[in-house]
Amino acid sequence: MKLIVGLGNYGETYEKTRHNTAWHLFDTLDLTWHEQKKFQSFIAESRQYNQKILYINPTTYYNDSGLAVHKIKEFYKVSGRDILIVHDELALPFGSVRTRYGGSDAGNNGVKSINVCIGTDTARLRIGIDSEIRAKRDDADFVLSRFSVREQKELPRIFATAQSLIEAFIQNDFPETTHTHSV
Repeated sequence: MKLIVGLGNYGETYEKTRHNTAWHLFDTLDLTWHEQKKFQSFIAESRQYNQKILYINPTTYYNDSGLAVHKIKEFYKVSGRDILIVHDELALPFGSVRTRYGGSDAGNNGVKSINVCIGTDTARLRIGIDSEIRAKRDDADFVLSRFSVREQKELPRIFATAQSLIEAFIQNDFPETTHTHSV
């Protein structure tokens, strides 16, 4: 079994914002979502390669994502190595995607929450959101802003790369060490 977690904030106010990049990516997948209040998440299930795949969007808000991930990890007895955390990354330029197993939270409060609740041995798929627009705002406003028209046109290519990396994770072919993919 694989657990693929998309970090984001719940509610219309946050839809399509940079901080909800993972949720926006998941919207491009052919998934049917159901709210599971006991897991504080929206959950979609699929089967690939003779295994169950759970996609989750925690509804705990970004900075408390570890609470929901912990509940699901414990209920389904999923090992950390079978969990992929997909999230936006302020420290990466827009158009880049970075993969790795484990490591620090690098200042990302959602990842920090997950690390505290379940440990650091999960896989990470970080989608770069930094751009020249960031210099005009503080970081909190920037991550809660929407992508520019130009950036929105580039998202399908970025998401195609991210989708191929999710597929690699499902097939146990995910890079063990840090690898940056420029799109």
